[in-house]
Amino acid sequence: MEPLVSIILPIRNAEKFLLDCIKSLITQTYKNIEIIIVNDSSTDNSRSILRKFRKRDKRIRIIQNKKQYGVTVCLNRGVKKARGEFIAFMDARDVCHRKRLQKQVAYLLANSKTVVVGTFGVIIDKKSKKCGKIFFPKDNGSIYQTLMAGLSMQFETAMINTTLLPKDIIRFQKNTYPLFFSEMFVRLLPYGLFANLDKPLYYKRQSKTRRWQKIKQYPSLLKLFLKSKTFYNYHPSFWSIFLPLKTLIRH
Repeated sequence: MEPLVSIILPIRNAEKFLLDCIKSLITQTYKNIEIIIVNDSSTDNSRSILRKFRKRDKRIRIIQNKKQYGVTVCLNRGVKKARGEFIAFMDARDVCHRKRLQKQVAYLLANSKTVVVGTFGVIIDKKSKKCGKIFFPKDNGSIYQTLMAGLSMQFETAMINTTLLPKDIIRFQKNTYPLFFSEMFVRLLPYGLFANLDKPLYYKRQSKTRRWQKIKQYPSLLKLFLKSKTFYNYHPSFWSIFLPLKTLIRH
């Protein structure tokens, strides 16, 4: 029997792109899925959109927050409800290639020591026009070196093989914001290999994050670097955490 894939989708006032996002999930060629949508007390039309989709597709499960808790709480609530052997993630602004889940499941089944597999991506604008490509290292050794710096894998493309993990290890720490994705990746390193599929299977909405906002993350990144060496036995090159800053300065 095909393994169940749980897709965790946190949303907050996402009506602008939510329709396209959910459509890209329910039309996946891989059918044995559950879509767990955590609505973080949206004040727009998101709730109405979710209800309409829920009537059409019983694979959709909706968790309604009574007040706004933030993305880490939403992710944790979604993971806690997940029943799948494999867990995938999604951003409400983005869309998936229709074969994303099929190809990731096939890879995990063929590579039993891989705990996380991501994909290459495409950058799209607000009108869904393609305006760039996203590439990552493919093999575990290369991914390891720049994983914490956010240059090895995009979290929303990740699919995690929970059969290789201890219970409850997939838990996002609010105090690691804005690097809670990186902290999670580092925590999973001891349990298996990491890989990226060299196919553009995820369409990422263009971000308006400013350079100074990214530079402000460096104290948190340094703190996570020290924590990772002490508690997770993660030992990348110290200079690897400054590679994103080098890119920002160059451009």
